Amino acid sequence: TSSIDISDKFVFSTSKARLLIKNQNFQFHYHLADRVNRQQTILASLASRWPKSIDS
Repeated sequence: TSSIDISDKFVFSTSKARLLIKNQNFQFHYHLADRVNRQQTILASLASRWPKSIDS
C-alpha cells in the first residue's frame, strides 16, 4: 500500500514529486506533477494579468 493517496491529492507540488521520485523511483508521477505545476503557473500569471472587472 502506498502512503500517498493519489485520488486525494490530484495536484502534486514539485517538492512532493521529488520525494516520490526519490522514495519510489517512479518517473511518471514526477513528469505528471511537473506538467501540472507548469500549467498552474501559467494560469496563475494569466489570471493576475486579467482585467479585474471581469471577476464581478
